[in-house]
Amino acid sequence: MIRRFFHGMAFGAGFTIAAILIVYLLESSSLMKEQEEIAALRSAHDEIVEDFSNLSPGEKARMSSVIFVVRYFPSSEGRFIAEVDEVLKVANGIKFPHKPGDSFPGANYQADSVSGYGSHGLVMMVGEKPRLRTVSYFDGVRIGSFGNITLDEFRELVSSLEE
Repeated sequence: MIRRFFHGMAFGAGFTIAAILIVYLLESSSLMKEQEEIAALRSAHDEIVEDFSNLSPGEKARMSSVIFVVRYFPSSEGRFIAEVDEVLKVANGIKFPHKPGDSFPGANYQADSVSGYGSHGLVMMVGEKPRLRTVSYFDGVRIGSFGNITLDEFRELVSSLEE
């Protein structure tokens, strides 16, 4: 009788494990399908972002998850060091740890000449985990690579996208 009881317990345990395994496999396959859909969307987004240089300033601003202005300071080694001057955009849900006054080494550069590329840079980052996409150098007033618009005009453009 005890033996029959333990056989029943073993059968019940095996049946329960099999049922749990089936549920787990069904859930993981739907999770994998969801992850594949997300990867396809990211791939399509990356294809659009891949051709970033051909986008208009408005499209670049819309695609960017983080936009900020850096000011350059010359170092004794002939490099220009970037310091965050102003943060123009941080998309919802994006963590951007820099604030005005922080150094941003990703935008530093080695000058080809004494004057460098400009006193400022407009930095655009893309993605959920922001990665540097472009730095547009300018004199602090007009952004030549954006059709020579002023920084104030670009600020207005960015703020109009957030409304």
